[in-house]
Amino acid sequence: MNKKRIVIFIAISLIALFIGGTIYSYKKIYQSDIVQLAIRQHRIMNDLANNGVEADAVILGVERTGFVIAGKTAARTGLKIHLQVNPVSRPSFQVLIERAILSSDVYLYRPGARLKINYNPNDTSQVVIMSNPVSESAKQVQPAERLKQKN
Repeated sequence: MNKKRIVIFIAISLIALFIGGTIYSYKKIYQSDIVQLAIRQHRIMNDLANNGVEADAVILGVERTGFVIAGKTAARTGLKIHLQVNPVSRPSFQVLIERAILSSDVYLYRPGARLKINYNPNDTSQVVIMSNPVSESAKQVQPAERLKQKN
């Protein structure tokens, strides 16, 4: 196997584990309908990250799905995230997405937090998160301003 195939195999293995699949062999993974769906969704997310329409969003609600991926270096927790998307060029809309979030970042995903997303204008259910949420009360202070505040 070349390096690219090994990386793809590992990525697909993690996706399959996240959605409850069992991995037996390289060949069996590619035959699984669930894994094929995960591959399509991964491609859509990559396409949205590169070509989607940018917008601001507000988290309206968050629910844990019960899925947890425990890795050697980091764990991910499955979340259902209810968003209100506020595009510049069209009316606001709401969407419910499921994502595997780094467990150390789950506390950031709470109602009222704001984040940047990209979406598909032809199918607004397709959304990719582009930034970690920022709480409404969190102030974004530039490093130069912090120095002034200290002195």
